[in-house]
Amino acid sequence: MQKLYDMHMHTRFSGDSEANPKDMIAAAKERGLAGLIFTDHLDWDYWHEPHLFDLDLQHYLPYLGSLAKSESTENFSIGVGIELGFILFPESIVTGSVICGLEVAAGELIS
Repeated sequence: MQKLYDMHMHTRFSGDSEANPKDMIAAAKERGLAGLIFTDHLDWDYWHEPHLFDLDLQHYLPYLGSLAKSESTENFSIGVGIELGFILFPESIVTGSVICGLEVAAGELIS
């Protein structure tokens, strides 16, 4: 049986989303996904709209880590990660991003 995950989820901790993480988990379970990974933005040098993607790590990691531990089951896993964005060439529109995270419930590193 094939397992499907959504591995790129932005919550209200990102400047581009207002989604409630608990609602996202419920929707993923309802749709039969095997899990999801939260990957909110952390872009220190996003010059278009400064501070739009300044991730509040002091609240983000404890909150979502706790939620991942309490809501993960044998059939549904929740990971917490960061979409780290950066400007490659400030005078152009070329940007890059890296998504990485830690699967909190199992303690396994994912990318």
